[in-house]
Amino acid sequence: MRRRYLVYDSEVIEIDLSCEKPLVISEVTISIRTIEEINREMEKLLKRVEIIQKKYGEKPSMVILSIAKVAAEISELLKALAEENGVKLIIGRETEELST
Repeated sequence: MRRRYLVYDSEVIEIDLSCEKPLVISEVTISIRTIEEINREMEKLLKRVEIIQKKYGEKPSMVILSIAKVAAEISELLKALAEENGVKLIIGRETEELST
């Protein structure tokens, strides 16, 4: 697995970690503290999934979102959204604060 950069519609797209065989993509972030950050990270990841599908002509066998810290108050929402979108979620730890 390695970081990859793709050009799509004249825009450079960074994929934090990817593998071609099997086709896997992963986004990594330090923290998510708000609902807006959940939506932004999930939209970013799903956009990359769409781009990868177009480039390789197949759906990734695994899509991963890895987060070092998540505010405990929103972790259940994040887990539900990940499950709904077929994303494997890796959380390092849940923290007490929501927005610091």
